[in-house]
Amino acid sequence: MGQLYGYEAYELIGSGTFTFSESEVTAQRIYKVRTADALSIVATLYDTTVRIGPFLFPNVPETHPKFPGKLWVRTVKVGPLSGSSRAAFDDDGFITYTWSKLTVGYKTLAVENEDEDGVLFSESIGFAGEFMNVPKGTFKVPNGQGVRVGEETEHNEEVAIWIAQADLQLSFPELSGAINNEYLFNNQGKVNDSAFRGVGAEKLLWAGSNTNREVSSDGTVKKSLDLQFIVRQQSWNDIYTKSGWQAATPKPHTEMDMSAIFSNLIQ
Repeated sequence: MGQLYGYEAYELIGSGTFTFSESEVTAQRIYKVRTADALSIVATLYDTTVRIGPFLFPNVPETHPKFPGKLWVRTVKVGPLSGSSRAAFDDDGFITYTWSKLTVGYKTLAVENEDEDGVLFSESIGFAGEFMNVPKGTFKVPNGQGVRVGEETEHNEEVAIWIAQADLQLSFPELSGAINNEYLFNNQGKVNDSAFRGVGAEKLLWAGSNTNREVSSDGTVKKSLDLQFIVRQQSWNDIYTKSGWQAATPKPHTEMDMSAIFSNLIQ
């Protein structure tokens, strides 16, 4: 039994065509699928999560299985399959069939209103740091007043140590979906629950976001999104004590599910 995205499907004779022109490449695949599964397959073709570079983008059409990332779903047609499908009426009085013919059209994807350099996203990293005060008595210093040579005493003045960190910004200059502002607002100050962009769990803090929405005179809407993170070598849920870095209880920063960040951001 053949399958398409987990559903029973059979590719028909005449499928697998390609058309080449100066401006685009198109392809077509034709399947026999159960009518009961047809709309679920269509939803999968149009509502999936794909990886572009290091990022996951939601609500992007599926790509051709032989040419991933090059040919994208642009049309899907569902209709009765001649000769092997029995007609009936469903509970709402609409005619239905046991089997349907699913025709999927692919083409090269043109990015409308893209920047001149075709930027899908950009990443910038700034390396800096800050001084952090540590508890009094954390460090010891030589004391030459009335003690033997080599003895040390606690240094009871405030001391600050340098904490290296990096500012990471991800920018998306052109978004097609709606930006989930409530999700942005509710997740500021949280840390990553798992590795993200090579940064270990709890070492990346979501520090802020910027959104922008432009409406042109012709009704065209252009949306952009900037995400700001702060990265450091220690967990954001660790604190510095006289014994060095220790895990704080309870955790100062809530962890967030990084695997679903982009699917939650864009609706």
